[in-house]
Amino acid sequence: MTDKQLQIPIDKIKADFQQFLAPEHNRRIIFSGPFGVGKTYFLNEFFKEKEDEYFPIFLRPINYSLLSNEDVFKFIKYDILAQLIQDENFNIEEEFDFTKTEYLNHFLSENRFLILKNLLKAIPKIRNVISAAEELENLFSKYKEGLDKINSSPELEMLKNFQQESESNFLLEYDEVSEYISLKLDEIIELKKGGETKTKKVLIIDDLDRLDPEHIFRLFNIFSAHFDQVHYYENEDGNDNKFGFDKIIFVCDIVNIRKIFAHKYGNEVDFTGYIDKFYSKEIYYLFHKDVFNDVIYPFIDRKLQIRSHDGPTINISKCLKYTLKLLFGGNEISVRMLKRIESYSPSFTDNENKILYHPILFTRFGAKVDSVLKSYQLLIVLKFYLDLFSSREEVVRKFKKAILSFSERDDIYENHYYKQILAEAILFADLETHKFQLSTKEELKEFEYSEPSILYKVSGGYYDSIWNEGEMYYIVNLTTSLEVITNGIFYPILVNAVESIFRKGII
Repeated sequence: MTDKQLQIPIDKIKADFQQFLAPEHNRRIIFSGPFGVGKTYFLNEFFKEKEDEYFPIFLRPINYSLLSNEDVFKFIKYDILAQLIQDENFNIEEEFDFTKTEYLNHFLSENRFLILKNLLKAIPKIRNVISAAEELENLFSKYKEGLDKINSSPELEMLKNFQQESESNFLLEYDEVSEYISLKLDEIIELKKGGETKTKKVLIIDDLDRLDPEHIFRLFNIFSAHFDQVHYYENEDGNDNKFGFDKIIFVCDIVNIRKIFAHKYGNEVDFTGYIDKFYSKEIYYLFHKDVFNDVIYPFIDRKLQIRSHDGPTINISKCLKYTLKLLFGGNEISVRMLKRIESYSPSFTDNENKILYHPILFTRFGAKVDSVLKSYQLLIVLKFYLDLFSSREEVVRKFKKAILSFSERDDIYENHYYKQILAEAILFADLETHKFQLSTKEELKEFEYSEPSILYKVSGGYYDSIWNEGEMYYIVNLTTSLEVITNGIFYPILVNAVESIFRKGII
């Protein structure tokens, strides 16, 4: 086995996304891909390279310690603010360094200190803002000193009333916090770029579909209300995003969002009409279709170079390719999951990569003689998936779900390899029909696989052909002439075989 790591090249995807993102009118983006496909990694790498063009703020609301009745949008605002405070161009001492005589007036007129006080409350919920917390703790020591000096002030009652009013408006979508964020974003970018700049401000809200449904649609509805309000008042500068961001990117798996929406509001409620206001152009799908053949499959194939005890490599290559292609194309196996295989060692081979003796007890299903694992490429491949997914139920579930999402077009060039694997798939998919009863020269017994109708016979032979004893291998010979096998025929039979193998406990 090789120790080479799985590396997914993303240069082509970066160029494609840059072209997609660049247009001025493309202000709202839904960036979609299944869990584990590498959405966060891609966006981080993309914006690292584009720091002259974009100023990104990454939010991961899934990290907030939210209760079901808490307002996620409140923490979004304070998460943005916490990140701005940690920027090297934000000078917190300079921002709040005022004299004793200016203290009360500044507090009342600007209200900035109260904003940061509320931010300090939010920090335990937001996480990952330790440096911001330390800065604020230092600032609040000054605040406490200031309070002692102003407690005797005749304006104290006015201060308390103002504070209570601000606290009651803490949940408003556009408040002093929102206004302050918009102001500081522009100031920080100008300092970074040394004056006037065309740098675009980008808000990235990651893992949106992993939030509680109440929080998902609360966020969506807040942004939706803002878009509608801005359009109503005809925004002069054309920027209809909250906080003055030039672009907002919602990162999720749109398939999950659609399912959550249907569960929450019912299948008859129009999802398309709801979601289309959250993207300006079209949904951007992050798929790695172009790297499957060039990177992913070759990597896994190298990791599974399995040999028989008598020397030759057992050829599982094509069966591995098509099962992997189904799971990957059907969004049931992710790049993140595949990276686990970098350190993978099969449970069914020894330290020299030779397949271990593993009897297959076909006599339980009607066969006269049992067999061994190494006779069947599909069983070897499924042993690999069993290592990867931990349980038979999980393997079956993933294959059955994958075929519902898998939409790759029929490929007549794969016909030859489909035929090679199809016979073994039928052997297991239709075992209730044939029960491993062999056809002989005296009795050419045919069986029929239904949907589609395929006639076949089961034959076999002993490994020890001289003495006709020991384990036996069983094979299907197709007697129906199938000129072209498409994936619409091949994959349903393959999935039926997988389900049968695990349901019957064959491995």
